[in-house]
Amino acid sequence: MYEIGSRVKWYDDYAEGDIVRDAGYGLIVNFKEYYFRDHYVVYEVLKDGGRVEKYEHFQLEKLNACT
Repeated sequence: MYEIGSRVKWYDDYAEGDIVRDAGYGLIVNFKEYYFRDHYVVYEVLKDGGRVEKYEHFQLEKLNACT
């Protein structure tokens, strides 16, 4: 599970996840948990550039800070 404030790489895909259409970087600003048959989480990502989009965990990759 990602935390609010985590820096991530996001992926927009199609063809049921087989093809990546677009990718970029952003910041987790909110998330919502759902319990319908299974437990899953939808994350709101503030993309670099100012747009907020929703993603599931498999569409995100956590970035590690360089020190």
